[in-house]
Amino acid sequence: MPASAHFKLWMKLKAEALKPSTSKSMPLEYPKEYPLEEEHTPHYNPRQYYPVEIGQVLGKRYEIILKLGYGTSSTVWLARDKKKLPWKKDQFVTVKVANTGFINILSAEQEKVALRYLAEANPKHRGYRYITKLLDDFTIRSPEGRHVCLVFEPMREPLWLFQKHWDDNKFPIPIFKRLVKLLLEGVDYIHTKGRLIHTDIKPDNILVGFENDQVLLDHIEKALQNPPPTKHTPYRTIYKSNNDFGTLLGPPKQLQIADFGLCFWADSVHPRQPLGQANRFKAPEAILRAPWSYSVDIFNLGVTLWNMLENRMLFWGRDPRTGRYSELCHVAEMIAVLGPPPRALLERSKRAKRYFRENGQFLAPNLVPHNLSLESTVVSLHGEERLKFLRFARRMLRWIPEERATAAELLGDPFLWGA
Repeated sequence: MPASAHFKLWMKLKAEALKPSTSKSMPLEYPKEYPLEEEHTPHYNPRQYYPVEIGQVLGKRYEIILKLGYGTSSTVWLARDKKKLPWKKDQFVTVKVANTGFINILSAEQEKVALRYLAEANPKHRGYRYITKLLDDFTIRSPEGRHVCLVFEPMREPLWLFQKHWDDNKFPIPIFKRLVKLLLEGVDYIHTKGRLIHTDIKPDNILVGFENDQVLLDHIEKALQNPPPTKHTPYRTIYKSNNDFGTLLGPPKQLQIADFGLCFWADSVHPRQPLGQANRFKAPEAILRAPWSYSVDIFNLGVTLWNMLENRMLFWGRDPRTGRYSELCHVAEMIAVLGPPPRALLERSKRAKRYFRENGQFLAPNLVPHNLSLESTVVSLHGEERLKFLRFARRMLRWIPEERATAAELLGDPFLWGA
């Protein structure tokens, strides 16, 4: 990418000062009676979000250009690093602004410490390149308290959005195998060199990079000309995320495992410590409150394979009576797919009595779907390759945590190296 392209865009940003003008469209004002973006999140508290504004400079360095996304505990923004020379291609960054509140601050601080350690653990390891890198961090304040800000290089999109570029939102088999190898390399690095347990591996937390620098530059120019809708509230301006980078122009240059806000140091995990995970990705030990360790990440990745290969959830956990998620229904689906859990697991579970009788019999056998099995969920593979995949997946999807293969062991599986 020639330096002139970056310099040209920098001059445009400087001239327009990232403010509305007559030369470009005015942003649409979103109706106040309808929720926008983070207002949809569970237990939404508007006071906890920092009032980020387009054109604002955070940390005396990062000039906000547009909003990339949001969550229950943060918002994410594309910014220009004012300390970088305009012809440098790394002048653009992503700034994750954490909410106030003890849990949000703790999570952001935990992610900061974990990423700093992972950056230095062993850069020569193959999996090092597949872990997100923390470029900078700083703290800002609002009337409600402290906000931890983490700075990363910009990435194109999460894995679930990336796969929409293919037919039926499914990765072609060669690409699927390649991605799984890279993810296993990254998980192996997290486990063996970082001695960390991610605990939240899912498509939202796997990011892919840009195919080339021009994609990001073009996106910024379009955003300047067509500002996204906004909604003004008593606490702040809410912007609609602008994260559609258009048609894929080639293979992405990077893949990264991100969001370490819920990670744990393996040496610090207490055998009876509760484990919170995203509902439909929960490992058995998270539901049953049984001892857990590194292998929760392996189970999470095993579930993620179905999102990538079949564009579906392996486990829904949906209660047919309410339509909402239910751990009881989740366990019922696990029984259908994996068979009944071994007594050895139930005996060390704090919550086994919620779901099973003393003899190990499931309390709600009528909820076990009789038309569901691991085999029935795989329709994109056939013949010997399908059998190899099922054997590969079963090495990850085990009731007993210690029986799951490690990331290093899975990297040698025949399925990943077949034609």
